[in-house]
Amino acid sequence: MAAVTRYVPHSERTKVHYERFLRDVRRWLPPGLDDNISEIAEEALSIVCRAGSGSAGGSGAAAQLQNIRKQLETLFDAPLGAESFNEILQYGRLIDDFVVAGEEAGAYGNNADAEDGLKELLLMQEAGGQGKRYDLSSESDDDAQRVDTDNRQGLMKFAANVEGIDDDHDDRYSDDGDSGNNANATRVTFDEVACNPNYVRDSLRRLFPTQTAEECELQAERVLQYAGKQQVDQLTLETQLTAFLGGYDDGEITDWIATVAVSRWDIVYGIQFASKQSQREKSAVMDAMKEHARVDRIVERLYQSITGKEVDKKVHSMNDVNDDNMMRPLQRVDLQAYAFRDERAPHQHTRAVVPQGTRRVVFETHDEVVLPPSGSATSDLPCVPLSAFPEWAQPAFPGVTQLNPMQSKTFECAFKCDENMLVCAPTGAGKTNVAMMAMLRAIQNATSRGGSINLRELKMVYVAPMKALVQEVVHTFSARLEPLGLTVVELSGDSNANQTQLSGAQLIVTTPEKWDVVTRKSVELGVASLLKLLIIDEVHLLHNERGPVLEAIVARTLIQQQQYCDAGIRIVGLSATLPNYHDVASFLQVDRQRGLFFFDSSYRPIPLQQTFCAVKKVRGTNQAAVMNLVVYDKVLAAATEGCQSLVFVHSRKDTEYTAMYIVRRVVDDKRTHHFVRPGSESEQILRNTVNNPSTVLRPSIQQTLPFGFALHHAGMSREERRLVESLFAEGHVRVLVCTSTLAWGVNLPAHQVIIKGTRVFNAAKSEMELLNALDILQMLA
Repeated sequence: MAAVTRYVPHSERTKVHYERFLRDVRRWLPPGLDDNISEIAEEALSIVCRAGSGSAGGSGAAAQLQNIRKQLETLFDAPLGAESFNEILQYGRLIDDFVVAGEEAGAYGNNADAEDGLKELLLMQEAGGQGKRYDLSSESDDDAQRVDTDNRQGLMKFAANVEGIDDDHDDRYSDDGDSGNNANATRVTFDEVACNPNYVRDSLRRLFPTQTAEECELQAERVLQYAGKQQVDQLTLETQLTAFLGGYDDGEITDWIATVAVSRWDIVYGIQFASKQSQREKSAVMDAMKEHARVDRIVERLYQSITGKEVDKKVHSMNDVNDDNMMRPLQRVDLQAYAFRDERAPHQHTRAVVPQGTRRVVFETHDEVVLPPSGSATSDLPCVPLSAFPEWAQPAFPGVTQLNPMQSKTFECAFKCDENMLVCAPTGAGKTNVAMMAMLRAIQNATSRGGSINLRELKMVYVAPMKALVQEVVHTFSARLEPLGLTVVELSGDSNANQTQLSGAQLIVTTPEKWDVVTRKSVELGVASLLKLLIIDEVHLLHNERGPVLEAIVARTLIQQQQYCDAGIRIVGLSATLPNYHDVASFLQVDRQRGLFFFDSSYRPIPLQQTFCAVKKVRGTNQAAVMNLVVYDKVLAAATEGCQSLVFVHSRKDTEYTAMYIVRRVVDDKRTHHFVRPGSESEQILRNTVNNPSTVLRPSIQQTLPFGFALHHAGMSREERRLVESLFAEGHVRVLVCTSTLAWGVNLPAHQVIIKGTRVFNAAKSEMELLNALDILQMLA
């Protein structure tokens, strides 16, 4: 992608056009590019505006139209219809304040040339019959006129990248002169101006395109002089700027003056900060702002928002103390400001050190950082044989002759005592057997001297983070506890377990939210009063959005422990590797000497080699096309070696798009024999599956399955998912493109796991956010 600066519309009309353009760009793009829409939209406008500036007549214009269309199709990585192409040309003409990156001082005046050239191209497009001409201007202009000033902030907040005024703004913090008629004016933040010392000059050049750069520079100095006078209130400042710039009849100038008036100190101190070179000079600007903040509450709020520090008020003598000084208004505390925006926040200043042997490989489309697999752990402690368990407990470990090193270290605590435990180990290290040993200990405590188990008084709860994982855990433990005569029941949003079923079950597998509902009324009622063992899987979810629910569950259980000392409730936490496992152990009231176990990545049963691919921005090509190319190369390399691959994407639509893309490339490159060997048993099984009249498959699976590809997501029917899972587990399907739900619900080991993209759409926040570390660990397992 070309390195373009973020475009900001400078009028209400272009805001409306640009908003509609962003919406249409999202429609034209393939899935997986939601966080790059603004960049792609700017690149598309750059292509159109460059062509408009150099428009040629006659046959040259027709060739130019074809060239523009080809560039746009390359950018979108998808064919572009005539109607869509016509709309893009219209948008290029209507968004007339867009400046192509890299243009010099005269660029603002070149927009008129570009608009004239685009008009000629649009006429050629219509005359050539390449598509119906759509006039977006009339409809959009009507929309612009209907846009109320109350919605001005929210209209293009995400596109204009400006910060809105707090909804819960307290008028007591505003001076009387600053609460005028411009409460809805667009604000400019300190951070925006601090990155652009020429903000005022550039804005004036957009407002007055016929003026020279020197004239705009002089005007900018005068504007800053007016805005920097502390004794001038907002209303007076607005009047002075209107008289100076002559914005009585021009709505754009009037709007910009209102913006300067409400953001005056962000602009004044932001430009002063940006113009300084040394750190000492920048600190002097912040000191001046601090002094000003002692007498101006607006500047005080600005200073606190930038530094996060309180401003020391001037010390008054006793004679100066009056009622206003004694009764200062209480300040509102924004709790959201103290919340972590993402899970990296506590570690953003931590220095990352790569392991020895890490290498970097540079390609034309991307760079790779390859981390070597960690070595296997060596332990002096011998592995515990299965014979160490009582004979009645051995059927709970089918196919196991001895415990692995990690399980052997936890054996004494898990099976021979009732201490609270926290086990931090890599995903796939065998924490399920640790939970099994804790269950066997609870069963042993409920066994009478005669050898019978008091099934009615035995209640164990296993808390799993997702419904799909709950079903997998129920399936696993039902088979392992059946020889002991124990009943396992599922308690989640998908199950209808009643009170009778819960009373008759010994192990309840549930989600945090469901168990929170069960225990919320009282821990003295129902199955909660009989609880003997609480196992919390993936306890590092405490740092997740669902952390408060886990905290509530643990808190109620600890209270129950303290109130009923004879209850003997045991808490076992299972977690991936945690950086602050000591804090979690304290929260679970785990004895650090006896119940805390931490294992690094060397305890993985299979070493994990990780490769991080940084996709480069290629001019005229979107990142999805580059990522698909990298995924294709990785999948082909694994298939050449006879290995299977799991490709994780982050939307159901992207599963079909990615699978179909790779299949097309495989067919075009004539590499199908690497995925399905001609004449093999797998080829026959896949063809019979597709042609079986009793099997109902969606078209995308029917098209990809004969080539050894399949897809998997929650929108498919249960029969389709089970079929795909079995074909992959038996080795007939070489590549499975899926969403993260597969990682939680089904255990399908593969030689290679590819995670395409690092951002996922959060519907609750309506924004793209980084992948959760928990999801990544589950995918890699």
